[in-house]
Amino acid sequence: MIIYPEIGLGPALAAALAFALPLIALVIKNRRLWAAYTVVGTFALLIVTTRVLILSYQSSSPLVYTFGGWPAPLGIIYVVDKVGAFFGFIAGILFFVIAIFSHKYLEKDDGVEWYYTLLLGLEAGVLGCFYTGDAFNLFVMLEVLSVAAYGLVAFRKRLGMAVEGALKYAIISAMATTVYFVGLMVLYASFGTLNMADASYKIMTQGKILSDFTPNPAIITGTPPAGSSWPLGLAIFGALMFYTFTLEAALVPNHFWLPDAYSYAPAPIAALLSGATENVGLYVLIRFIYTIMGSTPAEPIRHVMLVVLMAMGMASALLGSLMMVPQRNVQRLLGYSTITNMGYAAMAIGLGTELGLRAALFFVIAHAFSKALAFISVGAMKRYAGSVNLDELEGYGKYMKFTSVSLGVALLSLAGIPPLPGFVAKLLLYFAALEVGAWYIVAVLILATAISLMGYLKVLYHTALKASEKTLKVEEPLSLIIPIAMLLGVIIAITVLVYQVYYGLVTPAAASSFNTEGYIESVFSISSQMLKLVGGGG
Repeated sequence: MIIYPEIGLGPALAAALAFALPLIALVIKNRRLWAAYTVVGTFALLIVTTRVLILSYQSSSPLVYTFGGWPAPLGIIYVVDKVGAFFGFIAGILFFVIAIFSHKYLEKDDGVEWYYTLLLGLEAGVLGCFYTGDAFNLFVMLEVLSVAAYGLVAFRKRLGMAVEGALKYAIISAMATTVYFVGLMVLYASFGTLNMADASYKIMTQGKILSDFTPNPAIITGTPPAGSSWPLGLAIFGALMFYTFTLEAALVPNHFWLPDAYSYAPAPIAALLSGATENVGLYVLIRFIYTIMGSTPAEPIRHVMLVVLMAMGMASALLGSLMMVPQRNVQRLLGYSTITNMGYAAMAIGLGTELGLRAALFFVIAHAFSKALAFISVGAMKRYAGSVNLDELEGYGKYMKFTSVSLGVALLSLAGIPPLPGFVAKLLLYFAALEVGAWYIVAVLILATAISLMGYLKVLYHTALKASEKTLKVEEPLSLIIPIAMLLGVIIAITVLVYQVYYGLVTPAAASSFNTEGYIESVFSISSQMLKLVGGGG
């Protein structure tokens, strides 16, 4: 019996760091120390997420951590397979880079100790969502994530629009999490459990308790009380869960909160929202649709979800790209770009095939780093221009050459220009769509790419090519160049090592999402051994 404490350490460490910082700030009023504390903390969390990734990819089954020594389904557990470790690792990199960038970016702001506190709290929520194996604990971590995100969006409260954007985000997200909570009640009423593996086992066995393990942990929660009506309970829970996490992923028609939130949030926070928190929605959809509902009895419900998800993805790709074109606020433009890219990933997930899921995961990794690089590059220019309006950013690229080149690479990757990661992701989606004869996906992909390209080129033209009529006084301090260079290095590494990334990282993660039996067995085998020990058995 192997328990992996590294899994539980990540979210717990992030939460502990977040709670400790305000206390430290009361005693030591030094903003450099607060920044250093956050950088060191996020670096420690990056080490943890990297360790979890390595352990997960070395293991043939998901990793399990039981809180307080309580076996599932009695206690809360974390279960991390390759796809969960994949998402967690991406988040670990982004939070570390953003922590470095934030020090210089926020040097003129007050109250930065609360910014760093919320940043660490956001990472605790994000990692908790990726690692948890309990549907109720997912709700808790989603609330942690959401509260931190609201505060960060409204951090510059002197800007009325920032507060307005945060309020819209808060109201809509609160409604979504309430809907998910209602879904949890339906899940518990139908299956007598909130443990994901236990629920998946009961779906697979159609409500019966089989003697695959002795003792069988599912016996603790019993046969689903709904009896033969359990599919109705699963369908209702699935619909409510689906609504919540398509809203979290900002898929049309649940996208309306995103443009305002992204337009007025600090640039590094917009980078995290786009590159890390939006991925929570995609991850949970993959976890429930592919893994938890991956057995034959749930096929009709899963099929409906995949069809609807594909339709929402196509609508998101088209609407997001169309709305990019008229925007003058670059952060708002990049927000609509996020809707477009979430749409691409949703289309790939909706195909319901392993190649489609590989394409979706490659979109995740390409979009996360490219969009984060775009946001912080624009943020570096905004620091001197005082605005993210295209007219105000004119000419800055000629003086901030490294930042301008990095922004160009990020935007060209998002546009799908070869050989950058965004192009590889779109190529994979193209092949995945053709594999199942979904020509309409190819048509939407090509059309959305062509339209969005106009938006990306517009940003490049104004920032890098068009000269300013004003005399500009700018610089590129090392404290801004280092985080930009780090993300640029990641994108170049993915481009050069695309074969290794695809077959070594993306393909195993996609395969693990389909392994419903392995997910259940990893939890039940640990729990069975723990129950034997409790009962005095061998």
